[in-house]
Amino acid sequence: MTIRLLILGMIILNYQTSCGVGNKDSLRRVEKDYHTNLLIYAGSSLALSSESFFNDYQKYLSRNIREFKVTPVVSASIKFDLDTGYRACISVDYFRASFNDSFQDSVRAFSSLMYRSIYEKFVIDNYPVIFSVEYHPVNTPYKTFLAFGAGIIISKILWEESVSSPKEDDSRDGGIQFDKTILSPALRLTSGLELNFDRKTDRDFLKSLVAEARFNYLFRYVSIFKGLEAEDTKFKPIAAQSYAILPFYIGLYLGLSFNIGYL
Repeated sequence: MTIRLLILGMIILNYQTSCGVGNKDSLRRVEKDYHTNLLIYAGSSLALSSESFFNDYQKYLSRNIREFKVTPVVSASIKFDLDTGYRACISVDYFRASFNDSFQDSVRAFSSLMYRSIYEKFVIDNYPVIFSVEYHPVNTPYKTFLAFGAGIIISKILWEESVSSPKEDDSRDGGIQFDKTILSPALRLTSGLELNFDRKTDRDFLKSLVAEARFNYLFRYVSIFKGLEAEDTKFKPIAAQSYAILPFYIGLYLGLSFNIGYL
C-alpha cells in the first residue's frame, strides 16, 4: 500500500509540473539526454475484473471463487527520442492471474444421490507487448509525460480439472478443459513522472527513477466453457459464449531508466 501511494503521489506531480509549478531555476535547466534508454519496472495491478466469467462460473460450477489472484507485474521498455518533446516506446510486461478451487457436485449413482469431488486449477500467463508514442511537455530534471499505445497481449491459458466420482461411468471425467495460447489486441494510456539523477559525467549509465500509471484495455474474448458441453448437457447454455477475461486493469509501476546509447 505504501508503494502504491508513493507512485500515485508522483503521478499527481505530472499535472503540477506540466502547468509550470516548481522552481524556476529547474525549469531553465535542460539535461542532455541519450537517444535510447532501457527501463526496468516492477509494479502491481488494480481494478482487475472478469464479471461475466465469474457470474457463470459461480452459477454452473462453484460459488467459492469470485476473482483471480494476480502476481506482481514485471516490465521492460526501450524508449527512443523522436523529436523535441516526443519519444517512441516498446514495452513488454509479464504477470500471472490464477485461482485454485475445490468443491462437491451431486451425481446420481446406484439409484441414489451421491457427490463427486472436483478440483479446478486455472492459470493465465499474460505478456502485453505495446508500442507507444510518448509526449513530455516540459523537459526538466523532473520530466512528466503522457503516452498512448497499441499492441497485442499474448495469453497462455490453462484450465485443468480433476474429478473423483463414485459413479464408474461418470461423464464428468475432468482433464484439460482449456489449453491455448491466444493473441488479442490491446490499448494503453500511460501517465508518468521521470526524476533524473544528478549526473557526475555525461555518460552515466543510471539515468532516472520513473513512476507510471498505465490504463490497459484488452480485447480478449474466450469460449472458456466449450469443453464442458461434452461432459454434461447442463453446460450447453454457456458452451458457445465468449467471455472477456481480465478486459481492463490499471498498473502502478516504479522503475529505473538506464542510458544505453545514441541509437
